[in-house]
Amino acid sequence: MTVPGDDRNIAAAKHFQDTAQGWTDRYIESHRLSHGFLVRRQAVETQLAAIPVHANERALDVGCGTGPYLDMLAKRSKTVVGIDVAPAMIEEAARNLPPGADNVQLRVASVYELPFPDSSFDVGVCVGVLEYFEDPASVLRAAFRVVKPGGSIVFTVPNFFGLYRMTGLPRTATLLFPPRWKIRVGAFLDHLRGRVPDPSKYYLGASFTRGRLRRLCAQTGLEIAVSSTSGYDGLRFLGLPAPARLESAVDRRGEARRLRFPWKHIGNNLIVTIRKPSAR
Repeated sequence: MTVPGDDRNIAAAKHFQDTAQGWTDRYIESHRLSHGFLVRRQAVETQLAAIPVHANERALDVGCGTGPYLDMLAKRSKTVVGIDVAPAMIEEAARNLPPGADNVQLRVASVYELPFPDSSFDVGVCVGVLEYFEDPASVLRAAFRVVKPGGSIVFTVPNFFGLYRMTGLPRTATLLFPPRWKIRVGAFLDHLRGRVPDPSKYYLGASFTRGRLRRLCAQTGLEIAVSSTSGYDGLRFLGLPAPARLESAVDRRGEARRLRFPWKHIGNNLIVTIRKPSAR
């Protein structure tokens, strides 16, 4: 598997290649990690529904994984293309396609080498991808090269000020470290345990702030159309888990009010619709 990109992205791609077989299970309610994945998908679907549908619309899922977002795109768009750099993910996505999804195509490809002409798509999603690149601005440029003027992509990234990260301190401090530090710490611990360092087994996603996303958009000539958050689970006090009933109540209230203050700032995921300005 040849992966264009930086070392961190290459390690992340190997991680997803190695874990593809069990990734679909994360969207099954009985899975211990399903809640965060399912509420994020609901938030993306809500934000996607706010984007006007175009005639003969073409949609792109950048980093489609095992395909949990392909169905929602297929319901609104005439043609959908899912791309992922990990062949195993594409194989799983093909198995997960619902019957009759004849308008969905799957390709193994890197965001840096999208096999499409400029301005090919009207809308897209990019979930859990941007945080794995050392140069996210280059990812935005590459993705929006194939988006038509006026087109939008809904992105998700971990929120630096998310409830879990902030209330989990000091335990969650490592999630806020720059990823290159995580690689060094992980390698150091592997050496202590007598293991060969393998960055693909570390969590290498960066956390983002709204300010950073605004600067990235300004740098790349794009604009943020809608910004919200989602995922209010993981509440802790001084790093210790909150009572389950309290955590559940906070999570439900946050999801119901995620576009209002203060909830729109403290969800664990930033959900951001980024738009390519219309041609003038």
